[in-house]
Amino acid sequence: IYISRFVAYGLTYSSPPYSFIAYATTESLFSLFTVAYISYTSVIAPQSLIATAISTGSVMLWMVGKGIGALLAGILVEKYNIRVMFIIFGIAGSSFFLAYWILYHLILKRFEVNQNIASDENASEYSDQKNGKEDNS
Repeated sequence: IYISRFVAYGLTYSSPPYSFIAYATTESLFSLFTVAYISYTSVIAPQSLIATAISTGSVMLWMVGKGIGALLAGILVEKYNIRVMFIIFGIAGSSFFLAYWILYHLILKRFEVNQNIASDENASEYSDQKNGKEDNS
Protein backbone atom coordinates (compact mmCIF):
# COMPACT_ATOMS: atom_id res chain seq x y z
CA ILE A 1 0.00 0.00 0.00
CA TYR A 2 2.81 2.41 0.89
CA ILE A 3 4.59 1.91 -2.45
CA SER A 4 1.37 2.24 -4.45
CA ARG A 5 1.40 5.96 -3.69
CA PHE A 6 4.35 6.39 -6.07
CA VAL A 7 2.34 4.95 -8.95
CA ALA A 8 -0.65 7.07 -7.91
CA TYR A 9 1.50 10.23 -7.98
CA GLY A 10 2.65 9.32 -11.49
CA LEU A 11 -0.84 8.63 -12.81
CA THR A 12 -2.58 11.73 -11.42
CA TYR A 13 -3.45 14.27 -14.09
CA SER A 14 -6.12 16.34 -12.29
CA SER A 15 -5.63 20.06 -11.81
CA PRO A 16 -5.54 21.09 -9.01
CA PRO A 17 -4.40 17.67 -7.73
CA TYR A 18 -6.66 17.29 -4.70
CA SER A 19 -6.10 13.55 -4.82
CA PHE A 20 -2.55 14.20 -3.59
CA ILE A 21 -4.06 14.92 -0.17
CA ALA A 22 -5.41 11.37 -0.06
CA TYR A 23 -2.09 9.96 -1.23
CA ALA A 24 -0.26 11.93 1.44
CA THR A 25 -2.22 10.12 4.16
CA THR A 26 -0.24 7.01 3.28
CA GLU A 27 2.79 8.75 4.83
CA SER A 28 1.40 7.64 8.20
CA LEU A 29 2.19 4.08 7.12
CA PHE A 30 5.89 4.93 7.14
CA SER A 31 5.67 5.42 10.92
CA LEU A 32 4.17 1.94 11.25
CA PHE A 33 6.99 0.57 9.11
CA THR A 34 9.54 2.16 11.43
CA VAL A 35 7.89 0.70 14.54
CA ALA A 36 7.71 -2.75 12.93
CA TYR A 37 11.35 -2.58 11.87
CA ILE A 38 12.51 -1.68 15.39
CA SER A 39 10.33 -4.39 16.97
CA TYR A 40 11.56 -7.04 14.55
CA THR A 41 15.18 -5.99 15.04
CA SER A 42 14.71 -6.35 18.80
CA VAL A 43 13.63 -9.97 18.26
CA ILE A 44 16.31 -11.17 15.85
CA ALA A 45 19.33 -9.28 17.20
CA PRO A 46 21.24 -10.59 20.24
CA GLN A 47 20.42 -8.71 23.44
CA SER A 48 23.81 -6.98 23.55
CA LEU A 49 23.59 -5.82 19.91
CA ILE A 50 20.02 -4.48 19.65
CA ALA A 51 21.09 -0.82 19.66
CA THR A 52 23.77 -1.52 17.06
CA ALA A 53 21.32 -3.34 14.80
CA ILE A 54 18.72 -0.56 15.05
CA SER A 55 21.39 2.07 14.37
CA THR A 56 22.71 0.17 11.36
CA GLY A 57 19.19 -0.21 9.98
CA SER A 58 18.50 3.49 10.49
CA VAL A 59 21.69 4.45 8.67
CA MET A 60 20.77 2.16 5.78
CA LEU A 61 17.27 3.62 5.60
CA TRP A 62 17.92 7.32 6.14
CA MET A 63 21.40 7.82 4.71
CA VAL A 64 22.02 5.16 2.09
CA GLY A 65 18.41 4.61 0.98
CA LYS A 66 17.41 8.25 0.80
CA GLY A 67 20.73 9.25 -0.76
CA ILE A 68 20.67 6.62 -3.50
CA GLY A 69 16.94 7.24 -4.02
CA ALA A 70 17.51 10.97 -4.54
CA LEU A 71 20.39 10.29 -6.92
CA LEU A 72 18.37 7.81 -8.99
CA ALA A 73 15.33 10.10 -8.94
CA GLY A 74 17.41 12.96 -10.34
CA ILE A 75 18.76 10.78 -13.12
CA LEU A 76 15.30 9.47 -14.03
CA VAL A 77 13.69 12.92 -13.97
CA GLU A 78 16.43 14.30 -16.20
CA LYS A 79 16.13 11.43 -18.67
CA TYR A 80 12.32 11.07 -18.66
CA ASN A 81 10.05 13.19 -16.46
CA ILE A 82 8.76 13.20 -12.90
CA ARG A 83 5.65 11.13 -13.67
CA VAL A 84 7.71 8.32 -15.18
CA MET A 85 10.12 8.49 -12.23
CA PHE A 86 7.26 7.92 -9.76
CA ILE A 87 5.92 5.00 -11.79
CA ILE A 88 9.38 3.40 -12.07
CA PHE A 89 9.96 3.79 -8.31
CA GLY A 90 6.55 2.26 -7.59
CA ILE A 91 7.10 -0.72 -9.87
CA ALA A 92 10.69 -1.25 -8.65
CA GLY A 93 9.64 -1.03 -4.99
CA SER A 94 6.74 -3.44 -5.50
CA SER A 95 8.98 -5.87 -7.38
CA PHE A 96 11.63 -5.76 -4.64
CA PHE A 97 8.96 -6.29 -1.96
CA LEU A 98 7.49 -9.28 -3.80
CA ALA A 99 10.91 -10.85 -4.43
CA TYR A 100 11.95 -10.41 -0.79
CA TRP A 101 8.61 -11.76 0.48
CA ILE A 102 9.01 -14.90 -1.63
CA LEU A 103 12.68 -15.30 -0.63
CA TYR A 104 11.85 -14.82 3.05
CA HIS A 105 9.06 -17.40 3.13
CA LEU A 106 10.90 -19.96 1.02
CA ILE A 107 14.45 -19.71 2.40
CA LEU A 108 15.25 -17.10 5.04
CA LYS A 109 12.54 -18.04 7.55
CA ARG A 110 14.17 -21.44 8.10
CA PHE A 111 17.36 -19.86 9.42
CA GLU A 112 15.76 -17.20 11.60
CA VAL A 113 16.53 -17.52 15.29
CA ASN A 114 15.03 -15.53 18.14
CA GLN A 115 18.28 -14.48 19.80
CA ASN A 116 16.60 -13.14 22.92
CA ILE A 117 15.05 -16.46 23.95
CA ALA A 118 18.47 -18.11 23.88
CA SER A 119 20.06 -15.26 25.86
CA ASP A 120 17.22 -15.34 28.43
CA GLU A 121 17.81 -19.08 28.94
CA ASN A 122 21.57 -18.53 29.27
CA ALA A 123 20.98 -15.73 31.76
CA SER A 124 18.74 -17.94 33.92
CA GLU A 125 21.31 -20.76 33.80
CA TYR A 126 24.04 -18.32 34.82
CA SER A 127 21.99 -16.96 37.72
CA ASP A 128 21.17 -20.53 38.87
CA GLN A 129 24.88 -21.44 38.84
CA LYS A 130 25.76 -18.22 40.64
CA ASN A 131 23.20 -18.92 43.36
CA GLY A 132 24.50 -22.46 43.91
CA LYS A 133 21.73 -24.28 42.05
CA GLU A 134 23.17 -26.80 39.63
CA ASP A 135 21.50 -28.75 36.87
CA ASN A 136 22.08 -32.47 37.52
CA SER A 137 20.54 -33.73 34.30
